[in-house]
Amino acid sequence: MVKAKIKTVSRITNASALARELGVTREHLWRVVTGRRESRRLAAELRKRGIEVAKEGK
Repeated sequence: MVKAKIKTVSRITNASALARELGVTREHLWRVVTGRRESRRLAAELRKRGIEVAKEGK
């Protein structure tokens, strides 16, 4: 019997445009949102815009 997995995927629409507006790369933006990289300035701006930022290391 095969065990199915349910996975929730997060997406940021217009991530490239948002990254350009914030002066960072799309990759850096994604890493901050997913908690793989820390940037207090970027995290604060994203929260202000209503984008949830994961804690670092998760």
